[in-house]
Amino acid sequence: MSPRFLFPLCLSLACLSFFFTRQLAPAASKSAQAAAASSQTPLLKSTQELLSEPRPISAAPSEIERVQPALSLQQILGTIREKDLAPADARLEYIETIVKLRPDALEALVYDMTKNAEWWLQNNVSRFCFDFVVSRLAEVAPEKAANIWLSQDRFHGEADLFLGPWAQKDPQNFASWCLSLSPEVQLASARALGSIAFGAPDQFASIAPLLMNSPAAAKAAGEAMDFFIRQSSSDTSETLAKAIEYAKTLPEGPMRIAALSRLPQTLPFSDAITRPEVLAAVAALPPEEAFRLGINLSKKSAVLPAGVAREGAFYYDFFQQAGRDSLAAAARLESVVSPQDYPAAVRGFVGAIANKDPWAAADWALSIPPENSTQRAAALDQVAKALVRKDPAAAKAWVESAPLSPEEYFVLSGRQRVR
Repeated sequence: MSPRFLFPLCLSLACLSFFFTRQLAPAASKSAQAAAASSQTPLLKSTQELLSEPRPISAAPSEIERVQPALSLQQILGTIREKDLAPADARLEYIETIVKLRPDALEALVYDMTKNAEWWLQNNVSRFCFDFVVSRLAEVAPEKAANIWLSQDRFHGEADLFLGPWAQKDPQNFASWCLSLSPEVQLASARALGSIAFGAPDQFASIAPLLMNSPAAAKAAGEAMDFFIRQSSSDTSETLAKAIEYAKTLPEGPMRIAALSRLPQTLPFSDAITRPEVLAAVAALPPEEAFRLGINLSKKSAVLPAGVAREGAFYYDFFQQAGRDSLAAAARLESVVSPQDYPAAVRGFVGAIANKDPWAAADWALSIPPENSTQRAAALDQVAKALVRKDPAAAKAWVESAPLSPEEYFVLSGRQRVR
């Protein structure tokens, strides 16, 4: 079996222990079993959240008919339960049963499980039961797993599970296949593309030029960096140095930028954000991605380069603090003297205050001296937006009655004030 499945195999011992302990234990007390089943309701709901409501697959009825399984999951588990095995033996029996299935049988079982998800959810069957079958199919018949992945949009977020083994075994052909898909589906396959770096980062670097024009290119490079770091030394400094060198093997542009900008998040306790290569990558990110990165790095706002990421960091840092302790946040806000950082800090502060009491936020904004025009303008803008979200009519009335300068009134209302 591939090393990729050693972890799932070990995980099975824990995940299936719960299931088989319940299913195979002697029926000593029906009332006790009923109480135990009731106590597992939160776990059942959690599993239902992981797997959304069952949806019909997009294959034609004739194809669905063709892939009816010889044995359903219910029958497999029922057969094991009838043998009255010890829990550990029952776990091994399940694993061995799945491993022995031929590709067509595995394919049929996956289809059947997607159509009958309600049964195995209601019977407390672990999500692992599904994941192990899919992983096995993806290992022995990757094209069948890929077809299932393509046929159901709800599995697109699990590209690593369905497509990862193919990507790692045959990167060149997998990349070519991905490039033949629609842009949206290419983007969904990004994690599987990145998984090529799992244990073989040079393979991803070798196909990276093929992916340069794919909408999945940057995202896949970021995922590849995650996998690269996961396989690297436990020494943070050494890992950081090697990761930066690895990023330089990727094509210049979005792929390299995405890989380098991932480092402060993947190695949060390192000095990654202070490295010149990383700072340059963060500054080059598209605005939306840069703002999200800034939010993730809000505790490092002071060392981020000027730009959207730094704005996002100051915004979220003050938003969080004001939500916890508005007085402390207000006092700290006074220490922000940079005209580039202050507006973002004010937006975060006022946003948090306005969520609790928009009128208190409005009073605070109006208390800023007019000579501090940049700070006052940022605060008034954020207050107006907060008031509009809560009560558009009240927001309009506030703009008309508030002691605003002609310039401030024009910015907030879009028209000149009539005296």
